[in-house]
Amino acid sequence: MIQDKTLKYKHYLLKRLLVFIISFTVAISLLFTVGFFMIQSNKTKSTGMEIIKIHTQNIQTWLQSRKIELESIIQTLGTNINTHDPLNENLIRTCKERPGYFETIFISDLEGRTNDCFKENHTITNRDYFHRIVQNNEEFVISDPLLSKTNNKPSIVIATRLSEKDEQLKGLFGATINLSIIEDFLKQVNIDDLGTAVLINNEGQFVAHSQLTYSMENVSQYIQNIPPRIMEEILTSQNGVIDYTSEQTKGAKELLFFETLDTMPNWKMLIHIPKRAFYSEIIQITVIAWSLLFASIILVIILMMRASKKITEPLETAVSEINRFNLKNLEISLPKTKIKEINQLTNTFTKMSKELKHSIHESKRSQDELAAAYEELSATNEDLEQSYQQLEKMSHNLEEIFETATQINQAGLKSEEEYLDFLLKMLIDIIDSAEYGSVALFENDKWRFVSAKGHDLQKLQQIDLDKAYHIKTESVKQINNILSNVSRMPEEKMKELINASKPIGHTMISELKFRNTVVGTISIDSPPEASPFTEADLRVFEAFTNFATAFLGLKRLFKAQTQFQHQLILAMIKILEIHDPYTKGHSEKVGLLSAEIAREMNFDEEEINEIFGAGLVHDIGKINIPNTILLKVGRLTKEEYDEIKKHPVWGAEILDTSENIDVIVKAVRHHHERWDGHGYPDGLSKTDIPLYSRIIAVADTYDAMTSDRSYKKAVSKDIAIEEIKNNSGEQFDPEIVEIFCRIKVKSK
Repeated sequence: MIQDKTLKYKHYLLKRLLVFIISFTVAISLLFTVGFFMIQSNKTKSTGMEIIKIHTQNIQTWLQSRKIELESIIQTLGTNINTHDPLNENLIRTCKERPGYFETIFISDLEGRTNDCFKENHTITNRDYFHRIVQNNEEFVISDPLLSKTNNKPSIVIATRLSEKDEQLKGLFGATINLSIIEDFLKQVNIDDLGTAVLINNEGQFVAHSQLTYSMENVSQYIQNIPPRIMEEILTSQNGVIDYTSEQTKGAKELLFFETLDTMPNWKMLIHIPKRAFYSEIIQITVIAWSLLFASIILVIILMMRASKKITEPLETAVSEINRFNLKNLEISLPKTKIKEINQLTNTFTKMSKELKHSIHESKRSQDELAAAYEELSATNEDLEQSYQQLEKMSHNLEEIFETATQINQAGLKSEEEYLDFLLKMLIDIIDSAEYGSVALFENDKWRFVSAKGHDLQKLQQIDLDKAYHIKTESVKQINNILSNVSRMPEEKMKELINASKPIGHTMISELKFRNTVVGTISIDSPPEASPFTEADLRVFEAFTNFATAFLGLKRLFKAQTQFQHQLILAMIKILEIHDPYTKGHSEKVGLLSAEIAREMNFDEEEINEIFGAGLVHDIGKINIPNTILLKVGRLTKEEYDEIKKHPVWGAEILDTSENIDVIVKAVRHHHERWDGHGYPDGLSKTDIPLYSRIIAVADTYDAMTSDRSYKKAVSKDIAIEEIKNNSGEQFDPEIVEIFCRIKVKSK
């Protein structure tokens, strides 16, 4: 009998040697790469610092050359430069021959008045370089960027002091250099054609940039892109290199080299270089080294795979057989191998497959039972979902109906057109089949369309339709193809109506009534392809028709009530005018002017009506004053004037019959109070005086001054307005006086 020779798993540990060799090789390579990277990085940074130092010295030399050129021009002009009349022949010739870097040359006196090569005069007292020379006694100045007074372009100014023979300062001599020249210089500054060169001043603001034109917006953006701690390190150090993450390049790493100019203006040159590009050579070498390493590893792996083929084949066979195992193929036959652990695994898996067969048989029976229960539950769930959708739609419709009903409470504030338009829109939103609709009111036996959705309202309003053409309905009615001349109106009218309407399939229509009189109609329509309206739609439409009828009734009753109140007030005013002929028309004019001021102050219509009424009755208390005092031509005695001063209180007592007009009662009582508190009857001041009273006080004074009275003649409107202005803040509310004057300016 041949003994079964199998391999134990410990024999596979011998293969771990290969893993160790690979790990060791990778570690050594990684250490070599890091060391090489650090050495090359330090070398590259050192080279970058040498390059920026050279370019810093170049721009420093260039600025010193501009200084020498400026001093040479001064020497050419001589020592007798007249700062008060600087355009002598020498300067004119110098302007024509000025070096190409200078846009203009200028001379300034001690008052900052300048003259330049363009024969333009400017004042430079607000320039920093002027103060540094005139007040700080500096000999030579190079300014930060500024906008040239000559052409409004970003520039820098190089300026030096001008002195008398006794060294007494008499002005300064300067030249303007366009910043674009320095920007062009910076474009030539680079390290291996990489990076951005920037000149900044001592406050961190860039003076010139190799890629950005100077502007306050670009300066602000540049400062924001450099973290404050980095900028602080740059401003406090002479030179160096900083490794940081740039916000401008969305988190990319950068190397920032900086060097300070040794001489004035002590600017700093910065070069931004993307770190990735800067280290491209190092990265390339690293990639080559790692590529060779990975090639070696792959070669070792291939050799290992060939050597371990006998070990892996049994495992692969077992795995392949297991992969064929599924619910359709529960039979499994795993081969015997020379690996003990794999044999144990196959035995266990075979046992598990048998147990699985039994479990699947049991679960199939349970699955059939669950499927039946699931089908029953799904049917129930569909019924619940449909009921929920219907309930949600009903809830939405109820919310819309409640909102519509709430609008009836505002009948006094909304116009008929506004409410009916709102009602029609709500109907079309609520009823699914409805897409168009219209509302028409009857006036003088004619139709007047006040709202339309979908249809062309402008065209509908231009059709001359008699009231007799409308379809009479005692209740809500559904009509099919209403544009087929169901109403039997004249053919030409029907053509105009069809031209102004969308294609209609079904229509719900109802009459709008007031006191059993038909005052209009409301209808909603569906397109020809839509289904007819349902009974639920008819009930919703009927409810909205009732809302419309109720609103029209309230609106027209409110209008009748308002007219009655105005007529009653006017009757009271007529009594006062009989008692005091000089006030004829005065009360109505005060009411109208008060309402006009209130409208300018954006009062609503109800408040405007209130203040108009208060203006009409503001002098009603004068009924109690005897004619001997009221119509007296001569000067009133103190006792007579005290009697007249009682009329605001008497007027309030006459009107104080209902809480509904309490605001009018207060307005009448206090319309002779003064802003400074010296008025009557209660000596109120400022905002303690009711707002209506402050408005009426201005309107009353204006009309009184521009009307003839028993004791004075009327003055002109301009004089009256000027007098009211003069008393603003003393007798009158300043804000109301301003609004009153604005109204009068508009009316001229």
